[in-house]
Amino acid sequence: MKKLLLVLTLALLLVMAVACESGETTAPESDTTTPIATSKKAPEATTEPKATPTSPKVTTTAPKVTTTVPTTTEPAPIYSNHLALSYDLSKKANTVEGIGTCKDDVIRIPPTDKNGAKIYRIKSLTCDAKEIIVPSGITHIAMGAFKNCPNLEKITLPATLTSVGEHIFENCPKLKTIEMAQNSRFTITNGCLIKKENKTVTSGSAFATIPDDGSVVFIGYAAFKDLPITSITIPESVYEISDYAFSGCSMLSSVTLPDTLVNLGRKAFDGTALYSDRNNWQNGAFYIGNHLIEVEKKTTEITLPEGLVTIASNAFEGSAVKSITLPASVRNIGDNAFYTSLLEEVTLNDGLTTVGNYAFQNTNVKIFIIPESVEKVGALAFSSLGLEHIYCYAETIPEGWEVTFSETTEWVTMGYNGEPIK
Repeated sequence: MKKLLLVLTLALLLVMAVACESGETTAPESDTTTPIATSKKAPEATTEPKATPTSPKVTTTAPKVTTTVPTTTEPAPIYSNHLALSYDLSKKANTVEGIGTCKDDVIRIPPTDKNGAKIYRIKSLTCDAKEIIVPSGITHIAMGAFKNCPNLEKITLPATLTSVGEHIFENCPKLKTIEMAQNSRFTITNGCLIKKENKTVTSGSAFATIPDDGSVVFIGYAAFKDLPITSITIPESVYEISDYAFSGCSMLSSVTLPDTLVNLGRKAFDGTALYSDRNNWQNGAFYIGNHLIEVEKKTTEITLPEGLVTIASNAFEGSAVKSITLPASVRNIGDNAFYTSLLEEVTLNDGLTTVGNYAFQNTNVKIFIIPESVEKVGALAFSSLGLEHIYCYAETIPEGWEVTFSETTEWVTMGYNGEPIK
């Protein structure tokens, strides 16, 4: 018993020793059932970092945009070779003279020569091309420059043109399109190249019509020569049709002329279908409307119809007619109308207003009686080989008379009163 007590005591001491060694205090058991509170230091609270409600940083980088402008520039034009060039000393300008040397379907004339000198003038370009492009910088196109181009359908002219010769499209039967950049001196209307200053059609295409808006008063020299037009109407605004205007238009069978015409040029309709049809000739004379165009040279006598307004230039040239009386309706006698004819006697009508240049030159008329209605007399109009005297109803020579005689000339009487002539 004593041994057991000793063992228990030793065991207790050993436990206490271990407890002391580990720093823990174990309270002795008590009869009370309330446990002894053991104060322990609360662990320090771990403070979480306070969240700041900030938006996340966003770095916006605009995508790199490479803007490529679409290329609208046309490739460098390819100019035609084999165009003969020459230097015009009188005009001090390079001139295109390619006659039949360029075989391109489209001829693009270069603005400069091979040395870089500018080209200013087109003298002539007869070719088989379908299209011709005249560059900016060209200022002058000579008379007949593109004539005899049988396949030409289109031509483009520049705004730089200051001078264009007449009938530049003569015998270009297929020409349909004429284009021109806006130009201060010229315009293209209804297939007609028109000089603005004097309202003149200088050249026309095979498919042209004359504008009737008043923009044309004059049809130029050979303007439509040798073109395959079939009909033409001349508006009332036109007062003159120049020489050879429609000459050689072999398909032209219908022509309408206004009575407002003052002058009809020499052979203006020569070689047309209308002219060639003998059914359109009456008693040796060819008329279009109220206009006498031509009289056959072998004709010796003629009675002009009432309603006739104009006797065209050269109408009686070289004819055998010796005597003629003009009807009251005639207003105009063209240039050279009776030149070198066998005319010996003429009665001019009251109402006549215009007598053209050389109208009766080299005839055999001895006496002219000029009615007071005459407002214009051309140069040497009455210079007849047989001239003896001129009687004028006007008191003084009107300003429009371009005559070589004066009021004091012994063979001129002004203020004629209609008394019988001895």
